Amino acid sequence: MKRGGQLIYSGSVGPLSSNMIKYFEAIPGVPKINKGQNPATWMLDISSHITEYEIGVDYAEIFCNSYLYRENRVLIDELEQPEPNTDALYFPQGYWQNFTTQCVACLWKQSCAYSKNSENNVVRFINTFAVSIMFGIVFWKIGSSM
Repeated sequence: MKRGGQLIYSGSVGPLSSNMIKYFEAIPGVPKINKGQNPATWMLDISSHITEYEIGVDYAEIFCNSYLYRENRVLIDELEQPEPNTDALYFPQGYWQNFTTQCVACLWKQSCAYSKNSENNVVRFINTFAVSIMFGIVFWKIGSSM
């Protein structure tokens, strides 16, 4: 995707990103990938809005006119049709949990995440202690002089 949420490529990446590389290298003006270069890095370089402006292309427009876009549209149209003799999806009213249960689940998950990372907790404790000492020294006896 490019800035603004426009799709510039949606398809099989292929082995060693070969499909994606062939797709973008087929666009006139796009620099070829260097031997040994990471395909993800190359993709980020060529799809930046600066490079897009320099070579004078609009990747979103090119994608909308490509065979990949047409294949994806056909697949979407095909998959959005429900199979014959099937019921529509239905979620009963009590499917979701109430607010209290969701809060407890989130707090439990957060406490599990904190307990797994003891090094971070030690650093957090030392930081809190150091800041407390610093504030104690800075504001020492200020309350008694007012």
